[in-house]
Amino acid sequence: MDNPTPVDYFQIQLESSKHTLAIPLEYTLEVLKQEPEQICPIPGVGRVLVGVLNYRGRLLWIVDLNRLLQPSLPAKKYQVHEKVTIIVIKNKQQQIGCLISQLKGIITLDNNLFKPIISVRKNYLKSQAKVESELIILLDIEEIFNNLHNTLSTSNSMVII
Repeated sequence: MDNPTPVDYFQIQLESSKHTLAIPLEYTLEVLKQEPEQICPIPGVGRVLVGVLNYRGRLLWIVDLNRLLQPSLPAKKYQVHEKVTIIVIKNKQQQIGCLISQLKGIITLDNNLFKPIISVRKNYLKSQAKVESELIILLDIEEIFNNLHNTLSTSNSMVII
């Protein structure tokens, strides 16, 4: 059996999920609060890509995590001057911003607490852990990047993340 290794995770909540989702801190760069008007929509790139945002002088693709995990959801309508929460995640080559409903904080969990997901629909979900009475689901960040890269590479758009 593997030795337990403590790992830090951002706990996030989505409107479409009753469970808490976790993103390893090693994949996160920053949490932003932005007005939706700052996100520039790009036509023809798919439903989960909300648009791009000027992030430190570079364009940052913004992904709607709610719609990524549940594609049938309609796009959320925002009020004027309502701020949205964006968590900027990275892998070795790329960065994207993910719209989330709520940032719940940071939690440290042993990696051996996570078990395989027992579900028919587990796209983008890596594993799950029961902590006290709460189910925490670990997002598969590499799968998210791979899927978005493939989606953009095969669309009519010439944009690569």
